[in-house]
Amino acid sequence: MAKKLIINETEYQYDFRQTAEKVEITIEGKTFNLDKKDLNLSNDGKHFVLNNRDYFIEKASARRSSAASEGSSKSPMPGKILKVLCNEGEAVKKGDPLIIMEAMKMEHTLKASKDGTIKAVKYSEGDLVEGQVELVELED
Repeated sequence: MAKKLIINETEYQYDFRQTAEKVEITIEGKTFNLDKKDLNLSNDGKHFVLNNRDYFIEKASARRSSAASEGSSKSPMPGKILKVLCNEGEAVKKGDPLIIMEAMKMEHTLKASKDGTIKAVKYSEGDLVEGQVELVELED
């Protein structure tokens, strides 16, 4: 049975099998056979390196429920804040862009998860942040 996960903000269905020397991963019906030497899993189970590229994983259901219930925007992975698009006390609508960050050589725009007011902007342009840290706090 296929499982669901999110890799770099995209949801996928996958299956995973391994032997002593190989790893077989089926993502969206496409199968990849890898030598274990090409794949390094982190101890926390949320990060892996494949052919010298970093990837970040989280369970799809956990990501959606936490973002909706907390009313805050968290960094999807470690990166650098490129631009802060909001200010404390500012009213925002669901989907409004709040912060642009760079992670894994890609730009990610973090958006408001609900209508509300910016309670706190916790980082500034140029700051380096870890994954899953709160960047902006919203209040109703």
